[in-house]
Amino acid sequence: MSDMVDELACEIGRLQQENEQLRVDAARYNWLRNRDLNTISQGGVFAGMTPENVVLNEDDLDREIDAAMNSKDEAGS
Repeated sequence: MSDMVDELACEIGRLQQENEQLRVDAARYNWLRNRDLNTISQGGVFAGMTPENVVLNEDDLDREIDAAMNSKDEAGS
């Protein structure tokens, strides 16, 4: 019984670490997603797409990321 408790405690710790990393990743993405479209002219970090050379944010950024991920998945990568 003690071994089972130890294994569960270990798994809980692992899941807590994974959850924290996911929170950090989500916060990082949300920061980028909510950047002002004028960031490119003001300087700073932004998301863009080539060859169109456009700055993306919010729903447009989500849509382009989803499309690129789906395209990569369909190509077998």
